[in-house]
Amino acid sequence: MEICVDSIESVKNACEAGAARIELCSALSLGGLTPTLALFRLTKLKYPHIPLFVMIRPREGDFEYSQSEVEEMKLSIEMFLAAGADGFVFGCLKTVKVGHHSNTGLMVDAEVCSNLIQKCHGKPVTFHRAFDLCFSPEEALQICEHLGFARILSSGGCNSAVNGYRQLAALSIQSKQIKVLPGCGINSTNMAEFLSKSKQEYDVSYKELHASCRKPREKSQSEINFFVDFALNCKICDQTEVQKCVNILKQFTVCSS
Repeated sequence: MEICVDSIESVKNACEAGAARIELCSALSLGGLTPTLALFRLTKLKYPHIPLFVMIRPREGDFEYSQSEVEEMKLSIEMFLAAGADGFVFGCLKTVKVGHHSNTGLMVDAEVCSNLIQKCHGKPVTFHRAFDLCFSPEEALQICEHLGFARILSSGGCNSAVNGYRQLAALSIQSKQIKVLPGCGINSTNMAEFLSKSKQEYDVSYKELHASCRKPREKSQSEINFFVDFALNCKICDQTEVQKCVNILKQFTVCSS
């Protein structure tokens, strides 16, 4: 299980529950942004044995970046690479013409992604869920594979990977070297169904899944009394939920091997 986290408390819960890899972010409520160097260093110090992939996303919103934003992303990669990052997570898109008409759609920005990958100096890179915004997932997969991405994180173009299992299976069958990493909405209550349908209907097995396993943080009485929205909406990784997900994935991995 790859668990995405945005706080040291969530890091602790994920690592101690058996996460195989951490995607380190800030602001998961915004879809995940570049984390602080302090959080990265503290995570490396406390859990040096867990592979740590760093989200590189300079702002919330869309995934078409200006030249200055790309420069910021490059500097972030250099900084985390020097600090010992095991891998990176990012995704850049561009608007392109679709067909012979004036229609447009989004597609992987190969030039920007290539430049960012070069900055990673051989570390594995995941193209995040911006992938699901591409008008042609088959073409997007080919581009990502050609660029050298190690994984694509996708929900199959749906609001959850469970609903997108057909598209995810099709991408997995199409892929040659790149790994398809299902993520979004996966939890201990639906994981077995997702894995079973993928295997039974398409003969596709997954050894890696992505989840956040978050729950609302327990609130102190002072927070409840003060009723501050940003405090009440805080979520953290649920250690018990991670353990359940890890165990389910292990069961299916053993059965499919």
